[in-house]
Amino acid sequence: MKRIPLVTLLVVALAMLVAGCGLLSQKTEPTSSAPPVKEVKMVHPSGIPVLMYHKIGDDKDNDAVIREDLFREQMKFLKDNG
Repeated sequence: MKRIPLVTLLVVALAMLVAGCGLLSQKTEPTSSAPPVKEVKMVHPSGIPVLMYHKIGDDKDNDAVIREDLFREQMKFLKDNG
C-alpha cells in the first residue's frame, strides 16, 4: 500500500525534473530594438548627502545635537545648491 504513493511521488518528481531540464537547455539571446544609450558624465558625485541630528541646541557632548548657527548654515547651503 505504501509503494503506490512512493511510486507516484517518484514519477511526478521525475516528470518535473525532465520538464525543468528542457527549459534550461533553451538558451536565447535577449533582443532589443531600443537605440544605444548615450553615456552622460556626472557633474556632481552620485549620492545623497545625509544630515543627521535629533535636536538643535548647545549640548556639546552629544553628536546628534547641532548648534543653531551650524543648522542655519547647512540649510542655506542646501537651498543654494539644491
